[in-house]
Amino acid sequence: MAINEFIDLYFNIKGYRMHDKLYLGLCYLNAGIIYTFKRKKFVTIGQFLKKDIIVRDKNGILYYVRAKSEGLGYALGLTKPETRKWFNPKKGDTVVDVGAAIGKFSLFAGKMGCNVISIEPHPITFDVLKKNIELNSFKNIKAINLAVGKEKGKADLYSPKDFFGTASLNKEWENRFELVKYTVDLVPLDDITKELNNIDWLLIDVEGFEFEVLKGANETLKKTGKIIIEISRKNIDLIPEYLKKYDFEIKDTGVIQEAVQYYFFVKI
Repeated sequence: MAINEFIDLYFNIKGYRMHDKLYLGLCYLNAGIIYTFKRKKFVTIGQFLKKDIIVRDKNGILYYVRAKSEGLGYALGLTKPETRKWFNPKKGDTVVDVGAAIGKFSLFAGKMGCNVISIEPHPITFDVLKKNIELNSFKNIKAINLAVGKEKGKADLYSPKDFFGTASLNKEWENRFELVKYTVDLVPLDDITKELNNIDWLLIDVEGFEFEVLKGANETLKKTGKIIIEISRKNIDLIPEYLKKYDFEIKDTGVIQEAVQYYFFVKI
């Protein structure tokens, strides 16, 4: 990310209370020092946040951000710049957010007057998602604490031990950190969306499990208009071909990263 873009994002996020501003400022200071002099130790800006805080973005949306978590990066928009660029829901749209984390895009859609289903399997991150919905008094967001896959059952969810906010049903997804395992309920996406007549936006960010999500979304894909999805390298060739069967074409692609790339699909 260019320095001018980071500065722009910085000024779009403010601490909500005085002590929030203090801890946010200290976080930025420590992150800047480590990023400049010990870049290999820099994982996420949230790792330098020492206390839980509340921040407000330029849209007036409040976020409860846990210390030592991915939450601050999500609130800033650092982790999904392509989604931030492509996602422009309108009032009345139906949005399904799979792997919602703390709710960056669910909350934005809620603010825009959309009807939102926000799905997050990690029990701790889900609690933050619920707090964020309550902080903003959004009544148009339904939060669901489930994992999504090809079929119904139980699954193991793996998350770094030392910071929260990112997790995967694929154990091989992360090899830099010691992982903690959670057993979660798994359902097909079709089970969650069966009462919906149409879906304007489907967001999917599930750290390498995206093909399994799509395999359980046959009816969902038939009534979806746009998809923004994080695709892991192993699925780069598979998913665009798979979505062609449902009349989706690639609208845009994000920057190629080491492990993933974001894609924007629209139905033709």
